[in-house]
Order: sequence, then C-alpha cells, then structure tokens
Amino acid sequence: MEDINIHSKMFQFRALLAVLAIIMAIMGFTQPDDSYMRTFARATLSLLLSTVIGTYAFERLKEKKWLPFSAYTLVSVLNLLIFVQIIFPSINF
Repeated sequence: MEDINIHSKMFQFRALLAVLAIIMAIMGFTQPDDSYMRTFARATLSLLLSTVIGTYAFERLKEKKWLPFSAYTLVSVLNLLIFVQIIFPSINF
C-alpha cells in the first residue's frame, strides 16, 4: 500500500470534501421529508461524492490503470444522474 502524503493538496481537498459530505449527510437526515434544506443537502452530497470519486478517476487515468478509471468514472456519472434527478424530480431515468 502506498504511503499517504497528508500534506499534498489533493489529500487536503478530499479531506475537506469528506468533512462537508458528513455535515450534509447529517443535515439531510435531520430535516423533515419535504423540506427544501433536505433536498439541498441530498443534491450537495451527491455532487460532493461525485467530485471526490472523480478525483480518484483522474488519478487512475494519469497512472493508466483503465479498470479502476472506468469504475470510478461510472460511479461518478451515476452520482451526477442522481443529482439531476434530485433537482428535476419529473425526469425519470
């Protein structure tokens, strides 16, 4: 397993996004079902997860590891589709 460089900019970016995702998840679970804040929290959480997974996909592309790149890209695109479905509930996939 490779050593984690906690001083790298990408690690700090991912850690910040992970903290924001935890806050959004807690906010999403504590709000009522039909609340605007819950919809906002779910949409933001989906975007944050897509961004974090997208950074992993980009790193795997630079390393020319095609299977992890395609898997991370697929999951990132699926999260973006979930975001679109949250924002525009009349669209069905």
